Amino acid sequence: MRNLRPGGTPIWALIPSLLVGAGLGIGKVVRDCSLTCNVGFRYVPLALLAVALVTAPAAGLALRAQARLGPGRWDRRLALGTAAALLGFRLWTAWLHSLHATGLGTDGSLRFVIVAMRWSYLFFYVGIGVLFGLLAGAAFEVLLRAARNERGTGAEGRALLHGALAFTVGGLAGSLLARGLAAAWAGGGSYWATRDDLMLVMALVIAGAFSRTGPVATQGPAVTATPAAVPGVGAAFRALLAQPEGRLAALLVTVGGAADSVLKFIFYWAISEGTSAAGGRTALFADFYVFLGTGNLLMLAFGTSRVLRSLGLAVSLAALPSALLLGSAALAFQVSLAVVYALRLAESSLHVALNDPAIDRLMLTAEAETGESARATIKGAGPRFGEGLGAVVVLVADRGFGAGLDALLALLAGLAAIWLLGIVTHRRGLTADGFRRERSTSAPRPSAGSRLSTRV
Repeated sequence: MRNLRPGGTPIWALIPSLLVGAGLGIGKVVRDCSLTCNVGFRYVPLALLAVALVTAPAAGLALRAQARLGPGRWDRRLALGTAAALLGFRLWTAWLHSLHATGLGTDGSLRFVIVAMRWSYLFFYVGIGVLFGLLAGAAFEVLLRAARNERGTGAEGRALLHGALAFTVGGLAGSLLARGLAAAWAGGGSYWATRDDLMLVMALVIAGAFSRTGPVATQGPAVTATPAAVPGVGAAFRALLAQPEGRLAALLVTVGGAADSVLKFIFYWAISEGTSAAGGRTALFADFYVFLGTGNLLMLAFGTSRVLRSLGLAVSLAALPSALLLGSAALAFQVSLAVVYALRLAESSLHVALNDPAIDRLMLTAEAETGESARATIKGAGPRFGEGLGAVVVLVADRGFGAGLDALLALLAGLAAIWLLGIVTHRRGLTADGFRRERSTSAPRPSAGSRLSTRV
């Protein structure tokens, strides 16, 4: 299998991206429907805040575990641990629903079961966000290991581009599978043939994601890694924030993360108010991720690099906040589920297929001494910090002041305006290849759209 190289990338290096993407494609459908059906959309800010708070410590622990165990062993343990957690959680929810079905209520047990179910599914939402972020990062590292064992220029860029395509294909396949199973199980009347059983499918997919990860060591001089050499999150941020492109990228991913949290809350709100049946919501979320995966696949396969070259970096970065401004204005005149659905679809698609690759290109002009780990850290932790900040603002606005949809739309438009302002004020430094610097940089330059998206 190691000798099969579609486009120069070994098959073994693409399998983790494909299977992690498939697991996440299923997991997003289960996660979103569980949140709106079993928890309630008003808990969305709390869920987003929890994901943001847990992600950075979890990433730090993962870096240290990888340094101690080695990449291959850590990847397999992470995948098997995630599969075991999904299996255990499915058994836990089945037990809770069986208690609920018995009609325990005269002694207050029913209320306890309902509360336990709510917090269990909230925990599931957070767990999916954190664990699949780590799994996507592990798949990204497998691609880098494959690239380091290739000879010739551009190996890293090709491997990452092929990995992004595999991740997107897997996500689309997972969403289609979730859609088909949800339709087959609809109206079955048995809790063992419904949405939560998709967790078992996820466990099967993820368990084998890293069964074969290829060579860990590269050809050449051996480098002894020590735990002390593993950079912390704070050190990674300081290394990049000392440079202008790092500061701009941090601003964009942070404000973008905050805007994403606000739009997610509006989206879940609209879905909850506009639909009632849990089965209908499962199909609605599955269709959303099928549409999103199809658009992302077409864009990554045929358009991202071409669009970045044609439009330039400044216009590419400005496309997403401009779409949010226009969408907020449209919703201010007429609020409808269809418009919210379309805006969320456009925002997610532009994020993955255009905005994230544009930020990747911006950050590739950073000085080489900051290292790939520093750039990866700010790319992964920056949006989470922004999402947490946005979640706090939404939580205060909703729970503290009882803000309505108009106020949330104004907040979304304000964040989009700040986003655009940051791009406009730096437009003179933005070029087709990244950020204009007075001195050259030796940092590697993979092709645009090459990095795996860690948005979960």
